[in-house]
Amino acid sequence: MTVWLSVGQHPAKELLHESFANLRDEPEAIGAFTKRWGQLFHFATAEFARGADRILTLRKRDSLRVMWRENVLSDRAIEFLHVQLRNVITRFEVTRERIEIKPRDLWQTAFLLFITDHLQGKTGICENPECPNSYFIKKRASQKYCESGGCVAYAQRKYAREWWHREGKQQRELRRKKAQAKKVKTQAKKRGQ
Repeated sequence: MTVWLSVGQHPAKELLHESFANLRDEPEAIGAFTKRWGQLFHFATAEFARGADRILTLRKRDSLRVMWRENVLSDRAIEFLHVQLRNVITRFEVTRERIEIKPRDLWQTAFLLFITDHLQGKTGICENPECPNSYFIKKRASQKYCESGGCVAYAQRKYAREWWHREGKQQRELRRKKAQAKKVKTQAKKRGQ
């Protein structure tokens, strides 16, 4: 059976928890996130969103990032989740096809989505040091880089550089030995004539 977690409005090809973890500090970024996903907190008003909402949003985002970086959920992270996710469900529906859960706040939905993916080993941090959205959901267990264009190119360059250092060194040595052998052979022919 599948359990559906109601996310509310959501842009195509974007994941709420991934988008929340990659949220930048600037007020414009928070405004764009809110425009795309909706209010993070059910008690948020326009005035609140301009002030305290920013601080609370960044604190929640930072908590998510800390948990994202840990390979396993630490006792501290589990306790944080227990405290933060108490009384989160505002709607719980069961039908023949599915169970649907709707958390009270959007940020709680992000945490629930994160927990689901984290426990399945799908959360990753892009190994490109220049990646602007380093928190991502892996498509395969061995994935080390997110799939943005710059990170794919970085991974390809890194692989090529490592290959060249590993294999290229051997090939250069082999070419040098062949050239040396050819030179010795040529010199021997000249002496023999």
